[in-house]
Amino acid sequence: MRLGELSPEVLAALNAERFEHPHPEVRLKMRRVWLRSQGFDQATCATIADGRCVLYLQQFQEGWLNRLRQLR
Repeated sequence: MRLGELSPEVLAALNAERFEHPHPEVRLKMRRVWLRSQGFDQATCATIADGRCVLYLQQFQEGWLNRLRQLR
């Protein structure tokens, strides 16, 4: 799966939850994946969203939005 091929519904959910999810860690995960979906490279994504971009992209690919919503 490539992030440029996400459905409008998934992109809308990522965009909304990066601001509105009640847990700050989930908001950060959503922000990182959303930035990548908008074409930012991994280094820029990690800088803007404070690291771990690759980890959260892998989690997203494993389980989509539900995986990102899980907390440690």
